[in-house]
Order: sequence, then structure tokens, then C-alpha cells
Amino acid sequence: MFLREHNSGLYRTDVYFLGKQLADVPYYVLTPVLFMSIFYYMVGLNSAFQCFVIAILITVVLTQTAVGMGKADTHTNLQA
Repeated sequence: MFLREHNSGLYRTDVYFLGKQLADVPYYVLTPVLFMSIFYYMVGLNSAFQCFVIAILITVVLTQTAVGMGKADTHTNLQA
């Protein structure tokens, strides 16, 4: 569907990618926060709240990077 709409000139690839990322942000932020909320204290890492927040931020950034790279790779392979 993306290729058909892109080839007909409805929108550019970068606009589609950014729109898709923004639409998926709630899911890709809530999932790492929920995961780290359980995992962080279950494993017994540093109990300081500042360290907990930093761990959550790192996990969210890693998730966004992995999802973005996966989507970019998928779209690159479709165009080849």
C-alpha cells in the first residue's frame, strides 16, 4: 500500500516515516517504561530515582532507534 501511494505522488517517504514514528510513539514509550518499572527493581539495581529515570530514558531511546532502523531497513528492501 505504501509503495502504491508513494508512486502515485501522495506523499514522500520521509513524511510517511515521520508520521508512522509519531503515531507509534505512545506504544514505543509505554512498553519500555512498563518493562523497566518491573525489571529495574526486580533485579535490584540502584534504588535512586534519578538512576531509575535515566535507565528508562536510555531504554526508550534504544527502542526508538531499533524500531526506526527496522522500519528504514524494511522500506529500503522494498524499494530494491
